[in-house]
Amino acid sequence: MSKLPKSVVSLCWASFMFGMQQCVDLLSAEGATKAKAAAYTARNAIQEQFSADPVFFALDQIGDEAQRETVDLLCDSFRLKPLDPSWLGRTWGRFVRGAVESASALTPGGNLEATWQGLRNTLAVIRFVNQASTTLNLPPGEVRLLGAVDRAYALGGDYAALWLVEGLGEEYAERNWALAAQVRGLLKSGPAAQLPEKCLLMLHAGMGISFARRILRPLTPYTCDSEVAGALRRFVSLVHDNARPGYDGPALESLGLVTRSWYPQMTSLIDRHLWTISREALEYFWHGIGRGTYFNPRYLIPGASAFKAIGNEAPHQLARLNGTAGAAWAFTLVNIRQPEVLVHLLKKEGTTLGADDAFACGVASTVMMSLDTLPDNGYVLGFCRFQPTSADADLVARWDRMVHTPCQHATEHYFPLLRNRGRLGEIFRYQNLERLAASLEGQH
Repeated sequence: MSKLPKSVVSLCWASFMFGMQQCVDLLSAEGATKAKAAAYTARNAIQEQFSADPVFFALDQIGDEAQRETVDLLCDSFRLKPLDPSWLGRTWGRFVRGAVESASALTPGGNLEATWQGLRNTLAVIRFVNQASTTLNLPPGEVRLLGAVDRAYALGGDYAALWLVEGLGEEYAERNWALAAQVRGLLKSGPAAQLPEKCLLMLHAGMGISFARRILRPLTPYTCDSEVAGALRRFVSLVHDNARPGYDGPALESLGLVTRSWYPQMTSLIDRHLWTISREALEYFWHGIGRGTYFNPRYLIPGASAFKAIGNEAPHQLARLNGTAGAAWAFTLVNIRQPEVLVHLLKKEGTTLGADDAFACGVASTVMMSLDTLPDNGYVLGFCRFQPTSADADLVARWDRMVHTPCQHATEHYFPLLRNRGRLGEIFRYQNLERLAASLEGQH
């Protein structure tokens, strides 16, 4: 019997037994909550098994969304909401808008070309991320960090190296996690002390992914508040104990990325606790939520928009600003070799995204991160120099205000200043970069 049929049979039997256990649990006084928590844990355990394959993960995520839409529709029907004209108007309007946006994205010409180019770029990056460990082909046992970093840059060239370094950071933290109950100094002492600066931002991001997954895996939306708060405090402590000074940011941001990718039902609970635990960690968390939202398969469907999703789902201004900056960070980095894709985005959503500086902050931060991690990458400076050839004067002005000028300030002013002051880790959250630069200059 092959491995796949055996796995399917085992999964079916385990699912049956799990279901029987839930029926028994539901008969007890606290059975409902216990059953919900167990179902959540089992659901995530199954999802993690498929998350390494982008196709299965995408089908799972899109299926989840369709299931929620169907359940919501049934609940509304039971409540007789379809008899309310306003409900019909809102529901029909939402479906019509979605159909129009999908049709617009697939219109032959510039729209279709930009849509498919952006989709190809995103899927390529997802493959880089999911296959990082396999590509690096690290031997079992202790990771020889310096050699592994050199290998990541050699294999990844002038673009994929960034994602391989992030994957290396996660793998390094995972292997060291089993060596002690409380890891310390992973990226600031021992072999890590000799690492070149160019790899530090994404190594810290990868380490944060490992810590976040370890901390979040035992939790459910029904876990008591004290246990959730304790777990989040431990995550923040792990980052501070293992990150180099000035590099906490990318590791803290990974909490949001992991939450949005694998534990989205925990978002509001984590948000509520981080307000009292660490405002700084909360900002990085929502930036990671934005980055994770961009990579979520349901927003890769032509016509869908991660930016609109963030605007609709963000519970407060801090979340919206950081979420938008995080999504802009991901969108820019993924498409940095084809600036026309970004031009297309500004054509569609530039009016909304230009209402504040969150999008521009994300673009500038991406450029700074890329300059630091890939110092010999000609794509970055080429992106910064790019000018759209459109006859649309408003679009050209929008590009200059939201992309070209922020990139120019980032390369000429913000990046050298933040690097010299050891503050590059702060670009993994939203902030007014001009004010940050002024404050740093005012300290000396």
